[in-house]
Amino acid sequence: MICAALGTIRAESEGFLPISEMQSQFNTRPGEAPFGAYDGRRALGNTEPGDGARFKGRGFIQLTGRANYRQYGQRLGVNLEANPDLANAPEIAALLLALFLADRADATRSAIASGKFAQARRLVNGGVHGLDRFKDVFRLADQVWPVAAPAASGATRRRRGRQPVAAVAHVAATSRFLTAGKDPVDLRDRAYTPAPCGLQDAFPTDDEVRQFLPVYSRAGLILDQGQEGACTGFGLACVVNYLRWRKAGWPQRMESVSPRMLYNFARRYDEYAGEDYDGSSCRGALKGWFNHGVCLEEDWPYSGPQSQPRYGYAKRASANTLGVYYRV
Repeated sequence: MICAALGTIRAESEGFLPISEMQSQFNTRPGEAPFGAYDGRRALGNTEPGDGARFKGRGFIQLTGRANYRQYGQRLGVNLEANPDLANAPEIAALLLALFLADRADATRSAIASGKFAQARRLVNGGVHGLDRFKDVFRLADQVWPVAAPAASGATRRRRGRQPVAAVAHVAATSRFLTAGKDPVDLRDRAYTPAPCGLQDAFPTDDEVRQFLPVYSRAGLILDQGQEGACTGFGLACVVNYLRWRKAGWPQRMESVSPRMLYNFARRYDEYAGEDYDGSSCRGALKGWFNHGVCLEEDWPYSGPQSQPRYGYAKRASANTLGVYYRV
């Protein structure tokens, strides 16, 4: 029954998540309201206009119809008739699956043991929707759990059931096939373990903020992002600016690096082909800085999304690369 449950979830939901039924030729007639084909169906207990859409299939088993929502809701102690969307809540969807299959357990076991997978699907679905995916679960289970999973060819469990307990355990232990492999060694992933020490109450301290922030501001390194979602470019630019400022001995004036370049390359590493959206990730920004470096603000000013860099910016940017960094 575990395989039957997994097969049912795979056939009904695909992504192993409780979902709502989609419109199709089976539930919506041409020119009618969505799920209108379910309206007035006595077998489903739909008695009111709109019941078809209200009590459409939901959850792991696609619970359908007012009567089923009422019956199984009462058995679970949840008012599904008044709140049908609760059938998609993961906990309730799992209970509905277990209860629904338990009601058909004997018939399901008999059908599967005889290799009648289509009959087993009809007990849940009423048809054979998703039959290939349902059967494939048993094929996969037969590779990793051969004692419990009947072969899709129709062989029964009777012969296997006569094996001694020790033999059964040996088969399960030796014939299990694992597809996972060990990750290759990557020295960049080595653990970094700092020396143990107590954390400060605040960092930087209030005294340090009072000392350095006015100087940092007068140096022209406070940046204005405006309304564009370029926070990764500006955030990384602030980090780069601070490192440069400190390394240079806290000068009174220092030109900022280009947030536009950092943001532009962050998006290049984050977006997929054919997509266009604002925003990016810290990972994309760091990868752009690592591979291309960053130029100064005068080479690529932040004057709008379509601003273009000055000729030769790429060569000058390569002088300010990230170097070595840890992936956390």
